[in-house]
Amino acid sequence: DFDDWTYLGYVREYLDTDQINAEEPFLGTGDAVNPRMRSNVWVVVQALISDVADVPPHEVLLEYLRPLLIVFVALATYALTRALFRSATVALLAVAFQLGYAFLDMSAHEGFGRNLFLRISEDKMIGAFLLFPIALLFLTRFVTMRSASSYIGFALTVIAISVVHPVPLVFLATAIASLGALRALTERSLGEAGWAAL
Repeated sequence: DFDDWTYLGYVREYLDTDQINAEEPFLGTGDAVNPRMRSNVWVVVQALISDVADVPPHEVLLEYLRPLLIVFVALATYALTRALFRSATVALLAVAFQLGYAFLDMSAHEGFGRNLFLRISEDKMIGAFLLFPIALLFLTRFVTMRSASSYIGFALTVIAISVVHPVPLVFLATAIASLGALRALTERSLGEAGWAAL
């Protein structure tokens, strides 16, 4: 994708100069690029991994990160499902369903499987497939246990999403609003049932 090669330009610039310029990395025109690319932490992470591992940036992005991130996505799905349903069997079934559906939907560009297996090392996919379920996991733990560590974990995950890619924040806000409405309706119906029983 075009973004991949744009980001790789920044990664290469970081490796060559130990800094990332917010200007256009290829043509040297001085034109500012998409503001998201100026503050995209995922570019810095790729550059640091490439620098420490002494692996060319395109190999880090296109070969080495993919299998590792797919494993992390499966673990995040497992952890979230286990927290919601309190069952290892259901959590394993959720991971199996996720991977099975991904194998079935390999359509061009925006297919679920293509996004999970081929585009997972992109910033948007990291936010949607990895950080989003982690944020929901912390939110679930906070709602059930009201612990400060769950709140801090949720806040840090939201900050991570906001600096990696802003789109999953919309998904997260929608999920929170939906869960809040569901909880309010459930508590109201339980309360009405209790009054009716009296």
